Amino acid sequence: MKKVFIVLSLSVLTMSAFGQTREVIKCRLWKTKSFCILPPAVNVPGNAKYPIGVSSSGILCGELDKQNLVGIWITIRDKNVSELRLKNNYSNITLIRKDTEEVLQPFAYMNRVGKEGNPQYLSSKSTFGGTCVYELKPKERYDIFILFEAAEVGDTLVIEDFLEAEIK
Repeated sequence: MKKVFIVLSLSVLTMSAFGQTREVIKCRLWKTKSFCILPPAVNVPGNAKYPIGVSSSGILCGELDKQNLVGIWITIRDKNVSELRLKNNYSNITLIRKDTEEVLQPFAYMNRVGKEGNPQYLSSKSTFGGTCVYELKPKERYDIFILFEAAEVGDTLVIEDFLEAEIK
């Protein structure tokens, strides 16, 4: 019995010492003077596959600045998945308020960064005729930016079948 325990302990220590990483999710309020200005060195998921019948509703970042919105910035590292799926109207993204348990849908989602480094947003009115799929490279770091009409530390962000994280 002692030998089995020692072997198992050594196996666990070896896995943690040699490249077995734990998924890291950092979810925070994105405090910015303008939704047009991105933090340095972000990696927004790209290579989106849209089904036939896509109807996207883009919003200029300057227009978003005129609204009373709160940004959520999620950084994911070492997540062993190959895709992020977003449903019509971002219906699979929710924010659960800590005090009231109220469930909010996003106002906008940053879907990519343009050639000049300008963020490009799609509104929650975007329909994909199904599901939009963003290809991800497993174990890579990604930054996701989602805008809500309200959010605060302690609220929980859920992207169905992808992540659940408390805003810190």
